[in-house]
Parts: sequence; structure tokens; C-alpha cells
Amino acid sequence: MRQLKLSKSDLRGFKLIGVGIAVLVLIGGAAAFVHSGKPVLDEHTLCPMTGEKTRVAVLVDKSDKWARGDVARVQDILQSIYRDVPTQGRLTIYSITGKRGKIPVTEVNLIFDACNPGNESECNALYKNCRKVKRDYKGTFQAPLEQLGATLMLPGESSYSPLLETVGTMVKDNKGKALKLHIVSDFMENHTNFRFYDLVPLDSEMVAAYPLPKKAEITVEGYFIQRRMHPMPLQNAVQAAWTGYFQKQGIPATFSPVFTTD
Repeated sequence: MRQLKLSKSDLRGFKLIGVGIAVLVLIGGAAAFVHSGKPVLDEHTLCPMTGEKTRVAVLVDKSDKWARGDVARVQDILQSIYRDVPTQGRLTIYSITGKRGKIPVTEVNLIFDACNPGNESECNALYKNCRKVKRDYKGTFQAPLEQLGATLMLPGESSYSPLLETVGTMVKDNKGKALKLHIVSDFMENHTNFRFYDLVPLDSEMVAAYPLPKKAEITVEGYFIQRRMHPMPLQNAVQAAWTGYFQKQGIPATFSPVFTTD
């Protein structure tokens, strides 16, 4: 039988083909591994069914009315917050609102709940359908958040401000290992246990009445609405009470004024 002799160029060509096949196999294996490890997502929130890693929770206190310019400022804050939500991080937004009258109503509503699916700039076309990523990001995460402006423009003036109770609920609802809590409010608690308009309690009294579960690493960012009707000593006492309330429970908290209104 006659042996087939290969030239050096032929051998080089076969080697290149072999290397190419090996690379394709490695890429295919990596893609299969990534795909197999991809979490199953909830179709409504795009959150992993196996649980969340990080949650960013926002409380917008609309228990007293704002001006149109104030709403624009809050929208800016929300835009800044949502842009910092990490991929697969969960963003929840609650509002306190209501109406006064013969039958006063106070409502605490969850007005946004979705996970950041990642935007197109973060997408690797080798492993993901970037068009779908873009569609999910805009349709489920970006667009609904932008539409909240209409909700925030509605007059809000309730008889009660259950801030401490609502904060406790938001912390308890968190399923992740880390929680970043943002609160937009004048922080004038007015509910069952405390009425700050009459007396600002000690922070230790607030902790005793509304202790927070310690199942996650929590940080708090407070956006303080200053109202002209409240004297500055009262506002300072309120901010100090809330700061102590969180710090006494080992939770870092910072507060900064966002606007002054009636």
C-alpha cells in the first residue's frame, strides 16, 4: 500500500484546522455552561426564581402635598437610584398617599417591583440575545419607571403617616443579603404609637416600638423634605431621632435636604 506523504504546509494546515475545532468546542462548551447556569426568571418582574441578591427599596412619602417642581426633583432622585441598581438587583418603590375628608384614607402602595435584567451595553452577544436584553430592559424596567411621574403628580394628602411601620414592612419583605433603603419624606411620623407633631420621641423608644429584623446588610439614604410650617428646631429633632433609630440597630444612615416646600 502506498503511503500518503504530507508536506509541511499540509501539516501546518491540519494543525490550524485542529486548533480551530478545539476553540469552537471550548466556546460551545462555555456557552452551554453559561446557558445551563442561567437562572429561571419570573416573567413579570424578571427576578431570579431562586431568590434575589441585592434589593434597592424606595419609600416616597406623599402623605402631604407637593408642588410641581418638587415632583420633578423626586423624579430626578428616582432616575439616579434606578441607574445604580446592579444587574439582577431588585428595585421596589412604595408610596404613602391618601385623601382627607369625612372618611379619611391612607394608603401604602407598591408602585414598582422589578429586577434589572442588564442593559444592552453589558450584553455579551456570544452568550445572550442582546435584542431581547434591550427589550426586557426598556419594557419591564426602564419604561414603567419613567411612567411613575404621572402617579407622583397626583395630589397626596392623607390623615396618617405610617413611616416606621412601612419601613419595617420593607425591611421584612427583603429577600436579599443586601438592602439599600431610600426614603423621600419630611419624616413626620403620625400614626398609632407616635405623633411627631406633638412630641418627637427618643430614638430608643422608636426602636422598642418598631425593631427591624437583622437578616441583611442594610444601609439607609434619607432625602429630607423641609416644610416651611415646621420650625427648624423641630426638623433637627426629627432628623436626629431617625438617625438614632437606625444607628442604634447597627444600620448606617445619612440624611440630606432635597427641597423646601409648604
